[in-house]
Amino acid sequence: MSINPIKAEKILNFGDKDLKCRMSLDTIIRIEEALGYSILKIGQKLTGADLTMSEVIAILTLAIRAGGNDTKENDVKELVAKIGLIEAIKLCGELITVALQTNEEPSEKKNNIVKDDDKLPYDRWLEVLTGMMHIPCNEVWDMSVYEITLAINGFKEYNGSKSGSMDKDELDKLMEMYPDY
Repeated sequence: MSINPIKAEKILNFGDKDLKCRMSLDTIIRIEEALGYSILKIGQKLTGADLTMSEVIAILTLAIRAGGNDTKENDVKELVAKIGLIEAIKLCGELITVALQTNEEPSEKKNNIVKDDDKLPYDRWLEVLTGMMHIPCNEVWDMSVYEITLAINGFKEYNGSKSGSMDKDELDKLMEMYPDY
């Protein structure tokens, strides 16, 4: 069950216990640092059935902690023991999906193709969000990928930028409005 998809929050059910998890930018970075590869690579490993149990435990532990729970790795191991390996991997997959959720239309995604081995553009996001949009760093680290996408798209729209180049009709219209003499 999802509580706040914009904040990348999700309630995970561990049998008799429900825990709020959060996949903010900070959580994603912590997971990448703990595992040594990008969140996209984690998703690829997950779909290829190549994710180890220790990786699943690490992902769940960090996401549960980010949800505001004081949980240790051993607590998560006990929870995983209760629900089983397959269910734990499924929950991990749900978290990765929440982390990468942007809610863009399929046509928009074609323009923003990310290869499996690419890393998310954290440096550029920080430049735009803190430098251009003046969002404090502590707030940026608390944002989800979806919130970052919304903020940057809104900023671009507000400043007159739209995706894609001008088409012929738009050029003709501009030329009619501003003719060269």
